[in-house]
Amino acid sequence: MGQAGLRFCGTTAVARNYADLSISEAFRGLLDAANDDFVRETHKSLILNEMFRTDVYVRGTDFVPQEQRSRLFETTFFGANAPVTDITRHVQVGVMTVNYEGKIYDELIPVLADGTRSAAEICGLPAFESVPPADVIKAINNLVPGGQFRPLAARAPQLSNRGPENLRIASRFNRAVLEERLLAGGANVVPLASPVTGNGIMVDSITGLLLLAIDRGGSDDLVERALVLLAETGRFLRIDDRTVSDPAEARKLIDSASAKFRTQHLPLLIRFGILEPVAA
Repeated sequence: MGQAGLRFCGTTAVARNYADLSISEAFRGLLDAANDDFVRETHKSLILNEMFRTDVYVRGTDFVPQEQRSRLFETTFFGANAPVTDITRHVQVGVMTVNYEGKIYDELIPVLADGTRSAAEICGLPAFESVPPADVIKAINNLVPGGQFRPLAARAPQLSNRGPENLRIASRFNRAVLEERLLAGGANVVPLASPVTGNGIMVDSITGLLLLAIDRGGSDDLVERALVLLAETGRFLRIDDRTVSDPAEARKLIDSASAKFRTQHLPLLIRFGILEPVAA
């Protein structure tokens, strides 16, 4: 890759880029003694017993100096992958348990979760007026390897008090994917495109079915509408690798999942741009 004018930047497995998270303390001296990326990454692969790598390379040889790197994140939006009430302060990452404790995380997690503020906007909040911006951005970046937060490609929409009856699938592409993969193809998971995260969001068959049901008539009789969709296509639910052919069992599964769908999935699906409010 070097002969092609490219330089190693990191790996797509975010936590692996943090030696203190992915490598046990007994081996860190070996990494610190490495005199270049090739030796260091070879040691990492041997320590982790890696069979495959997913690396990122960049063109050119000059990296931004360490002291200037925090500024690169000022315009980046970050958001949570789960409702803020489900965010845990102790996360197993690689070989380490990471603790997100302290005043800075107490203040940061609630305002970061909804994805509506950039890092610079968060640094400007009154809660952080006495904290150096570099420390705030470092704390934000520390949250990402834990898997509960992610950088976003765009600002997430602001959630309102509208009920789910005022929502619809935001893009014709996602609607077509759900209809083709779920209803016509009988898939048990479906990837949907998110303009907010900039990549795909996987939904299971029941969540996808409830999405189509909301899109076709709101939240009233959501379970009944989902069952009608199944009946119209002659398809059965797919749960893991199992086909649910018993209508009573299908009703029970969809009914059980609908409560979680309303309280947990809907806010995230709106945040990630999969659902949008219907214009009045």
